[in-house]
Amino acid sequence: MGSPFVLSRATGWRRSAAVNTILLALLFAALVTSTFFVGEQTQSFLGNYFFYMGDCDRTKIYSLVTHLALNVVATLVFSAANFGMQILNAPTRDEVDAAHARSRSVEVGVPSLSNLFFVLSKFKVFAWLLLMVVSLPLHMLFNSAVFMTDFPGREWNLTIAAEPFLNGADFFIPGASLAMPGFEEGYGRLINASTLLTDASRMSLELRAIAATGTKWKRLDPAKCRKKYLKCHGGQNFKDLIVVVNTAGSTGTTQGWTRSQVFDLAPPAAAQWDRLVPSNSMNSLWFSTACEMVSKPAKGTTACTQTCANALGIHDESDITSPLNPLGGNDTWTIKFQASPNQFGDVTTGFSRAGFKFGEFNELDVQYCLAQESKPVCKLGVSPLMMGLSALCIAFIASLLLLILKNTTEDTLVTPGDAISSFITKPDPTTENMCTLTISDKVGPASRLFARKRGQTFGLEAPREWSRRTNYKGASVSPLSWFLTYAFQLWSLGVLIFPTSGLGRATRKTAG
Repeated sequence: MGSPFVLSRATGWRRSAAVNTILLALLFAALVTSTFFVGEQTQSFLGNYFFYMGDCDRTKIYSLVTHLALNVVATLVFSAANFGMQILNAPTRDEVDAAHARSRSVEVGVPSLSNLFFVLSKFKVFAWLLLMVVSLPLHMLFNSAVFMTDFPGREWNLTIAAEPFLNGADFFIPGASLAMPGFEEGYGRLINASTLLTDASRMSLELRAIAATGTKWKRLDPAKCRKKYLKCHGGQNFKDLIVVVNTAGSTGTTQGWTRSQVFDLAPPAAAQWDRLVPSNSMNSLWFSTACEMVSKPAKGTTACTQTCANALGIHDESDITSPLNPLGGNDTWTIKFQASPNQFGDVTTGFSRAGFKFGEFNELDVQYCLAQESKPVCKLGVSPLMMGLSALCIAFIASLLLLILKNTTEDTLVTPGDAISSFITKPDPTTENMCTLTISDKVGPASRLFARKRGQTFGLEAPREWSRRTNYKGASVSPLSWFLTYAFQLWSLGVLIFPTSGLGRATRKTAG
């Protein structure tokens, strides 16, 4: 057991180990603080906290820089763990003497499995293995702590209207359909009647701004429009949408709809709606709402939910891929606004939709769409779970380094210089006077004792002729090391080449 460690008096590898331990402790404290901060923001250590949102190209740059910095930190932590493993792998002078007495060589200054399993103490072996296990996942954990989402979802406004809406024609919210935003699931964000009455003027101004700027948006034909806005990832480069429609079966351009044409309301409901939508005034707006498309994992793939699917005629999953206009195929698009005539919404407010002429006005032919172009938005997020696991690994490494400082004695031979100095100061009893000893001259205790009983002297203990031999640079590496290195390289090359080779393609074809 070593004496109490004091940093100011530490020298050599002990000072380096102490500095590594202090830096790891500071990093651990920073990670724990960050983990609890992120956990507080997400209200769960299993959630994710998004700390940046912006243009995807810029987000990719930030993600790259962040991961480079994380890899630098992970590499430094791994180096500290590797330094501790090298210290643990270094034998003490007593361990060297004991190994030499058993005619076993000891390696100093290099990582050695021979030292690990045949020379070192159980504490060193256990600590070395624990350091290896804890340090291996460091880069994976650090890289997983920060991630980028290339499709975090998007919010957009949907407006279904007749063409005169774009030219400044009159309209009345919520539109000729009398459908409140979110009146049922699949029709956007919910806005109740009281809110609509309060914010009617503001919402009208927003719709007039959309009508004024919408004429400058990108025009999409019906087929392309449905592809962009009905599928999850189709509209990443688009935002708000105006769908220009005609009443199905009508000739010419629909100028709008009157409430008396579209609905046969009961007198109490008609009186309520008179406050918002006049009975006989032309209304160029059919429906408008705020929509959201959110990506979420499903069975190993990325699926999405769309809050305006029903408003665009998607009442079943198969509607996304099947022709929406049975007569015209996929070149045209007919929206079935409701799945059934019994979708009245919330009737408790008095703004009832009962009396909708479902057979005449439920189907709308899409003439074209106007889509607001926008760059896709990506996010950078952080996982408190991965941060916590990284902090736990760092705590283990710092604790083990502290144990190494406490339990490693001063006579540990970390470098060849340490070994030379130790043997000069105190010769090894087993190899004393063997001035020409080499690794190939190892002699067992039994052979040495037998020779001495016969009165013979080992050649190692007496002068012997120096014979000059030709040495090659390649001989400095053992044949086993050469074999393992080239075998691994050939295996890696085979893994890279085989999938693209004719044999690899033939194997996949046969399996298919």
